[in-house]
Amino acid sequence: MALLSTVLASSAGATHVDYGQLLYDRALETIIGALVGMACVMTPRAWRRRAKKSADPAVVQREP
Repeated sequence: MALLSTVLASSAGATHVDYGQLLYDRALETIIGALVGMACVMTPRAWRRRAKKSADPAVVQREP
């Protein structure tokens, strides 16, 4: 949808648009956005898993 609106808006103007480069840029932005989105979703889960496996730094282990 974003590509369609860009093409429609650019066709109304007098400037030349390289549609191949525009499509490449949109694909690249989509890939980067997907990777960043997955990282943002997976980071808290990975952090919680790591915190569960590590020793609690708030508790001091003392030998009797």
